[in-house]
Amino acid sequence: MAQIVAESGIPIPASKRGRRPGGSMYPLETMGVGDSFETPKYIQGSTNVIQKRTGRRFMSRRMENGNIRVWRIK
Repeated sequence: MAQIVAESGIPIPASKRGRRPGGSMYPLETMGVGDSFETPKYIQGSTNVIQKRTGRRFMSRRMENGNIRVWRIK
């Protein structure tokens, strides 16, 4: 069996999870009341985080084309 050797000086790669550099891929933090956008996937986790952090409120509905539309309502 080969012996495992510890190494040092190797940088940790950037995470592929969590916030992207430059913020979220969704415009939740810059939306005004009444603004909306459409996305192919359900993003309730993202809206919940912004609601808790900023007090803004969002509502989403599935559209006829199968995508999700998200509105800022407060």
